[in-house]
Amino acid sequence: MRKPVTGSAGLSCVLFLALLLLSAGCISGSSDGGRPVIAATAVPDVTVPETVLVTPPAPTLPPAETAAVVTSGPEAARTPAATQTWVVPTYGATGDPRIIILQFQKEYFNADLPDCGMEKFFPEAAGNPAYGISGRHGTLVAYSEEEIFRFIGTNAVTNVTTVEAGRKITDYIEPATLGGPACSGTVSTPTWNFVLINATIMGRNALPAEYAIGFNVRSKGVVVAQIRADRSLTLDTPAIFALYVPLKTAEMERFDSVEMVFVRKP
Repeated sequence: MRKPVTGSAGLSCVLFLALLLLSAGCISGSSDGGRPVIAATAVPDVTVPETVLVTPPAPTLPPAETAAVVTSGPEAARTPAATQTWVVPTYGATGDPRIIILQFQKEYFNADLPDCGMEKFFPEAAGNPAYGISGRHGTLVAYSEEEIFRFIGTNAVTNVTTVEAGRKITDYIEPATLGGPACSGTVSTPTWNFVLINATIMGRNALPAEYAIGFNVRSKGVVVAQIRADRSLTLDTPAIFALYVPLKTAEMERFDSVEMVFVRKP
């Protein structure tokens, strides 16, 4: 019977077998000298696409909304006489007023007014050949309700003692005779009427502040004119607007919509 291998010969055999297994690559030691770990099969490299953050471009404003003129369109902005700038929209800037009401009514009065009388009482409009909405640009002005009261009162027939800026203008004046003897026998065309813009906004600024406020008038989707009505606004205090915009009757259909824009003054 053979004797078991002992002593140095047995140790040599054990070392030989260990070296044989290591050289075959079946077992590898851990980096910290602890338990052996099984070798893993290599996984092909996968290229992960780089994540790129794209900053969206700032909104592009229509040319008409940056024109340097109060009530004219883009082309008029190039005239040296322009001294004020249009209100540029702030796109919901913090503290901008909240719009409660914004509406308009075309051909507000129940009767059209003759051109001669309009030239006398509203020369900024009827006396300006460039006034109105024409193509993609125009010129518009607005009158306050107090000014309309004064106009009606000045021309009221003798049996009228109090006037209101109501739609039934024929209750107070005779449109056909508007302008007096100087207009007698003149051609009544073009005729005029008014667009009434009603608006109510609520201040949301924490402290009283001055705001540049613009009413943008659109025709065929394009801003053609802006009417300025700057105000001092206070937190949670309504500001009410009643603007009467004279316009030739034939151009009423070009008045499509109105929008408000705001800029807080420094």
